Amino acid sequence: MNPDLLHSIPFLRDLSPAEITELAAQFRVATHPRGKILIEEGGPIEAIHVLCRGVVHARRRSGTKEVLLGRIGVGGFFGEVNLFAQGGATASIHVIEEAEIASIPYPAFRAFMESHPVAGYRIVTRLMEELCERLRHTTAKLAGNLFWNPRG
Repeated sequence: MNPDLLHSIPFLRDLSPAEITELAAQFRVATHPRGKILIEEGGPIEAIHVLCRGVVHARRRSGTKEVLLGRIGVGGFFGEVNLFAQGGATASIHVIEEAEIASIPYPAFRAFMESHPVAGYRIVTRLMEELCERLRHTTAKLAGNLFWNPRG
């Protein structure tokens, strides 16, 4: 895993070069073809994934339709929600352009943060900022699609 790419990811940007190098050694990189579904909504997810090359879509079912939640490109990531809250995947991940993805299992990521508490604090803080921003964006989209009638 390229340490420079990791260092460009928002939730890892505050780590020292030595911390980034140590963390990068724990990621595993795999190439996935266009059209592959990497993760199924509701299915198991056991790692944080970072896009090194390519494009993926995060999609969620709504009734009989699929809703595009986001287009993730190089430097983007997914799988962070289940680092904090166990359960099934909150969305499906579809490979749109052949993708090279680096992944670190949750236990290895947690062990890194526990053995580097200052770095762990920085990572969690940045991840929470990202999750809050995504929640604000989702809330704004939802509010734009709903109308409230006080009379029922």
